[in-house]
Amino acid sequence: MNQNDDELRVIDNKELVERIYKIIYKLEHEEWSCMHPGCTSNAINSHVVSRSILETISDNHKYYQLKANPPYYFKPDGHFFEFKYLGIKQVVSAPLFCSKHDALLFKKIDNKDFDLYEYRNQLLFSYRALCLEYHKKAKYSYAIQKLLNSLHSRFVTELMYNFSNLREGQLLGCENIRVFIQAVSKDLSNKESSQFKFHVFRLPLVKICASGCYNYVELHPEDFHYINIPTIQKFLLIHLIPQGDSLYLLLGHIKDSTDQRVLDYVKSWENICGDKFEFQLMNLICSKMEEWCISPLIYQRMDQSVLKKFNSFLVEMAKKRDEKILITFNFFGNHNYG
Repeated sequence: MNQNDDELRVIDNKELVERIYKIIYKLEHEEWSCMHPGCTSNAINSHVVSRSILETISDNHKYYQLKANPPYYFKPDGHFFEFKYLGIKQVVSAPLFCSKHDALLFKKIDNKDFDLYEYRNQLLFSYRALCLEYHKKAKYSYAIQKLLNSLHSRFVTELMYNFSNLREGQLLGCENIRVFIQAVSKDLSNKESSQFKFHVFRLPLVKICASGCYNYVELHPEDFHYINIPTIQKFLLIHLIPQGDSLYLLLGHIKDSTDQRVLDYVKSWENICGDKFEFQLMNLICSKMEEWCISPLIYQRMDQSVLKKFNSFLVEMAKKRDEKILITFNFFGNHNYG
């Protein structure tokens, strides 16, 4: 079989997945530039949740974080995610900023005594989370493009078409996040600008940390060629921050948001308690967030049947991309708050 025949043979899903795994593995070990505008220094592993916050939920600086095994859309065995036991240097982090800008930009929220109700601090948490989201989407779109470039130009299958659509979706996501980053940056640099509204909810202390954003615009691969960049009115900024004897939930959105789903979700957290609180927290981290970690105690006290149901749920989520899939498990039952 000559080289051309080899390039034109049928390549199955497993081989394509293996190819993209190798590309992503190399990208994970490459150096990335600092995301601060104008800086060309190499990025360090920046925490999305401040180290001072992480230290409050684990005595040994170890954590369990749910990590996707990319590319999670196509892994043949269906096991797209798994809990990883990570040290404080690796958990909820990525190469985002150089050491200078990581320390300079986020000094106020990296201290233990920061004010959760201060608008600038809320923006800083959001800026970090948005930069991570942009980094992830840019990395995956680049990896998919390298995969497509490695295949023969006449090699076309439905799977290839799906990969191409996924790349379009990641690029569209980058544009969405870029618009959001610009809005947050404007408020950080201009004290007179205040485009966002943050709601702070004080909840029972659960030893969990999370930071990210959620887009209520539904993006389907077959529509990527026709979708305009959604407005940031449909975005929700989400942060779970343990402090003292409470867990604080910060929900942020553009002030003039008219998206009823955003407003209704914020309202759903008012006066919540008991089992309803636990299941709503489960729904939040399972359907709206990617970057979160829990204390080792919460994970170790979980029943194996809960983890099995959780894994099944994640497989369904990845296939259907539907946040309304019924959640029948609870990490925090029997007051398992860590």
